Amino acid sequence: MRTTDGGTKWVSEPFPSDLVEYADGVACSSTSVCEVVGLGFSGVGLALRTTDGGTTWVSQEVPADTGTLEEIACPSSTACEAIGYNGLSDAQIALGTANGGTSWVSEALPAGETEEGGRLTGLACPSASFCMAVGDTAIDPIVLRLT
Repeated sequence: MRTTDGGTKWVSEPFPSDLVEYADGVACSSTSVCEVVGLGFSGVGLALRTTDGGTTWVSQEVPADTGTLEEIACPSSTACEAIGYNGLSDAQIALGTANGGTSWVSEALPAGETEEGGRLTGLACPSASFCMAVGDTAIDPIVLRLT
């Protein structure tokens, strides 16, 4: 869905629903450039990009061991961070791109803080070099600074 009037009216946009099982997170760096993350029908995490305000979407390749991607933040049209789960162990993961999603790389999260049983639920990146993620470990709340 898209709005161009501050939320008064929402309209449906074409979306490649044949590729997407779950669409969990969206981030837009402008009115035309947006990224969506989730889970593809292939069982692998999914990242999609539009550069025309949602009229067309291009699928991007993420690392093969990526499970569901749940949150994304894009401080610019080329830089994005995403958080979700490893498809093999269900541990928390972070992925980053600095080239508009042409390639996504796995990023290290603190050992012991993001293992199975925890969940990162929020992500904000005001710049390409600074992000904050919140969620919980298997026991306690957590705040992570991704740099």
